[in-house]
Amino acid sequence: MTTRMNRNGTGPRQHATLAQLLPAELDPNQPGPAQFSNKHLEALEKKLQLVRTFTRAVAEHFMTGFFLWGSGGIGKTHTVTRELAALEANYKVWNSRVTGWGLINNLEKYPSHVHLIEDAESMYRDPRAIGVLRSALDGQRGEAGGPIERWVTWSGDSAAKKPKEVFFSGGIIILSNSELPSHKPEVQALKTRLKTLQLAMTDEELRALMRSVSSKGFVLNGYSMTPEQCGEVCACVEEELHAMRSPLSMRLLIDGGFPAFVQHAMGNSGVHWRDVIRAIVREQSPQVFTRPVTVHKPPSRAERKAEHQQIVREILAQAKDFKEQLRLWRERTGLEQSAFYARKAEVEGA
Repeated sequence: MTTRMNRNGTGPRQHATLAQLLPAELDPNQPGPAQFSNKHLEALEKKLQLVRTFTRAVAEHFMTGFFLWGSGGIGKTHTVTRELAALEANYKVWNSRVTGWGLINNLEKYPSHVHLIEDAESMYRDPRAIGVLRSALDGQRGEAGGPIERWVTWSGDSAAKKPKEVFFSGGIIILSNSELPSHKPEVQALKTRLKTLQLAMTDEELRALMRSVSSKGFVLNGYSMTPEQCGEVCACVEEELHAMRSPLSMRLLIDGGFPAFVQHAMGNSGVHWRDVIRAIVREQSPQVFTRPVTVHKPPSRAERKAEHQQIVREILAQAKDFKEQLRLWRERTGLEQSAFYARKAEVEGA
């Protein structure tokens, strides 16, 4: 069975990635300080279960191919590869650039494997690659209950590319951020041989997933974030994205927000972690929505003030030393001491 420590095979990363943090199955009853909707987690789990079912169908020869597309950073690769690993299926991963000649050579080397192709959208513009895929996905069962067997051939267009005949009995799964370009007749023919599924998450489902992941804590470079700290970072990411009218992003939370917090907490950052998140979000161009996305209004000024007043109360109860109070204030809010004085006066004058 093919396994991967990461995409380039060089070894594990030093912190948990989005793929590693997402569970095999979502548990809507997972306890934790962050509040998230069981209804939305359950709806998301149904979508992911459908992806697992299609993946299993390819691995167990119920179908020859499966095309899964959707936005980046929502767990497409993780869900598929984890299911293949659970099934102990033999599979190979190909990405970035896949040509027709490269594809038929891969099928020849691994004729009974599941071939997982990801992030190779340029392949759709190669008629030779489309031709190889069409041949590899269409065939007849050699015997009752056996895999669908297909002959894939290449006649060769140069001395270096000699004719090939490949007897293929494996499967093909393609992961993409975009839909197949159906305006091409050859791609339309390919779509008739591929089971196609879009993995789309609503704003509410993404929010529930982000809060669910935050409730489990996060570890980076030996530093452990508590669920409460993760929840605070998650709230900041949500607020900044909504302020820019951008959709929520699991990848931004895991690969941007959490590392920014840890870097600041370990004293390795010259700016507050909130400033890092703001900079990341504001450098990202808002997506152009092709479907309606629910954008929720961020907390009002009054709500934010009430939140800061509560933080002040907690700090005053926790620390008596003034310098320590200011340190906790900056750590939790990223605001200057003048804001602390203002909120402190409001709390003490209430």
